Amino acid sequence: MTANVPVGRVVDTRPPAEIAMEHIRKNVSQLGAAEADLDGVVITDEYTSKSDGVTHIYFQQTVNGLPIFNSLSNINILPDGSVLNVGNRLAGNIQNRAADNLPTVTARQAVNRAASNLGLSISAQLRETRGGTGIARKTVMSNGGISRNPIPLELVYYDYQGQLRLAWQSVIDELDTPNIWEVWVDAHTGAVIDKANWTADVEPVLTPRSHIPNDDPASATSPQPVIKKPSVPQSSQPADQQG
Repeated sequence: MTANVPVGRVVDTRPPAEIAMEHIRKNVSQLGAAEADLDGVVITDEYTSKSDGVTHIYFQQTVNGLPIFNSLSNINILPDGSVLNVGNRLAGNIQNRAADNLPTVTARQAVNRAASNLGLSISAQLRETRGGTGIARKTVMSNGGISRNPIPLELVYYDYQGQLRLAWQSVIDELDTPNIWEVWVDAHTGAVIDKANWTADVEPVLTPRSHIPNDDPASATSPQPVIKKPSVPQSSQPADQQG
């Protein structure tokens, strides 16, 4: 018998991810999207809580091969295969609203624009320590004298003023302050679309398995979708030695 399932209850034995995807497709209009908007949905995490047997599945919406920032859905599936709850931030009409995925602003230029917007003066040469790879052109730049760590960037789409703007998403772990900035720079115009200070702007929210202390079922079954805190590359060298 499946764990935590009352005797006599009908159990859906399909994989939880299949159940979750079917639920999204059946309720897509209620979630503010259309069937075509699900074409690029991918699973970014899936795990089952040891305490209650609930399976937590996290979906990321993509378009033109790139993720749409914060266009997410998380679904929690009970041990009997029924849906416990859904958190949703899916975007609609994404194909018609998305810019092309070819940037005209470079990663280096994006860091310069982000630094200027934050009032930071780059005091060391910005150099590419890891080249842009894949469609997202994931890049790591040196710290430029403004960050404790190398500066990671990647291309994403950002839903802004009714359009899905192609943007460089960067993380600057500001030197000599507790600030960790995530900045989105339009990859076509160079304008700063948005920024977030992860030490001040964001309240604690549901995060995937690796960030849930002690597999706490109270937080793990929250219906609110994920906002991921950025990952900052670590360096063993002091900032003033990294260049």
